[in-house]
Amino acid sequence: CDTSQVSGLAEALMQETVALACHTFGNFSVQHLLQVGTKEQQQRLLQTIIGSAETICRSKAGDGVVAAALEHASSEDKLLIAQAVLLEPGLLVELAQCRHGHSAV
Repeated sequence: CDTSQVSGLAEALMQETVALACHTFGNFSVQHLLQVGTKEQQQRLLQTIIGSAETICRSKAGDGVVAAALEHASSEDKLLIAQAVLLEPGLLVELAQCRHGHSAV
């Protein structure tokens, strides 16, 4: 598929980033888009993840999305993700105890 064929699907996914990131199967779509999406798509996803870090980190499926975000983000964005996690009391400990969260920590 070329970019024009995928852009509509990517746009639909980005409009539901938080819900998909917290979904048992939808989180894989977000992780994949973080990995192979355009720089603009990745940046939009990262901004949403940073803004909704508490919700995403506290979901069972979201810890994998946070780990993928940290893997594919720039150093600057990694710092913003870390700051968002640290702003929520107890969130770092919860993330460290999750299935994929421990790798993010």
